[in-house]
Amino acid sequence: MIAMAIGVCALMFVPDIPLGLAIAGWVFFGLGGLLAAAMPRIAPVALRMDAEGVAVSRGIWRSRRVAWADVEAVVSWRVRDGSHWVGIVATPEYRRRTGLDTRRGGRWMDNIIGLPIAWTTTKWDGPPDELKTMVAAVWHISPDTPWIDAALHDRTAPA
Repeated sequence: MIAMAIGVCALMFVPDIPLGLAIAGWVFFGLGGLLAAAMPRIAPVALRMDAEGVAVSRGIWRSRRVAWADVEAVVSWRVRDGSHWVGIVATPEYRRRTGLDTRRGGRWMDNIIGLPIAWTTTKWDGPPDELKTMVAAVWHISPDTPWIDAALHDRTAPA
């Protein structure tokens, strides 16, 4: 994609192209290429936790903030391609209140994993070793919140 943006920007040097169109092409495709190159470097934190609750990142501009009172557990699992996913199991009341149970695809995903986690999880791009650090952080901030490895359905309670 970046190479394509560079190629289109190079086409703007053709002498027969009007100056205004060349400048517009450079701005549009040049900024698009810069954005495509920068996106992996400005990716958001997967889970942001503090004393009030958890913010689950769903992209650069979207995140879902959930209070600890609405969190039943923090969850992680590994999928077949080797990637990890992290998120929360929200209470049924929170899921009803926010409409998470009625969203298309949500019930399907919940049935596959076996937990109500649709729309409250995100891909973990960090090193797998740091998941243990995240478990410790959850237990430090909210000692009563269990951590679930959804792939194993292993509930680990704070020690």
